Amino acid sequence: MVKCNFDVATETVTCTFEGRMDAHATAADDPVIRRVLAGSSKVEPADAPFVPPEPGPPRPARVIFDLKDVDFVSSGFFKMCIAIAKEMGEGRFAVQNTRPLVEKAFKVAGIDGLFEVG
Repeated sequence: MVKCNFDVATETVTCTFEGRMDAHATAADDPVIRRVLAGSSKVEPADAPFVPPEPGPPRPARVIFDLKDVDFVSSGFFKMCIAIAKEMGEGRFAVQNTRPLVEKAFKVAGIDGLFEVG
């Protein structure tokens, strides 16, 4: 499961992932990330019933996906990254701390030019 932290000083959300980001893991994490990006301070599991969001931190200025503990990424994860990068705008989304094989997957997929990958 993803863990997201909001740094008020930099207005940056850092989402830390672990393990395999296959289709199942991505589908479970996407709604959680969407709630964080919407500015909700209450983050529930993806299968929790909908509750209107409580006021929380403002919409972040930047989003970082930290993949230091990720050893596999699927096309579904790439799709989520692309969608969030487009939503955030140029220069406001990055994927960091990638392992060599994960970074290579972003390059082979040809999406490393859409946002910062490293």
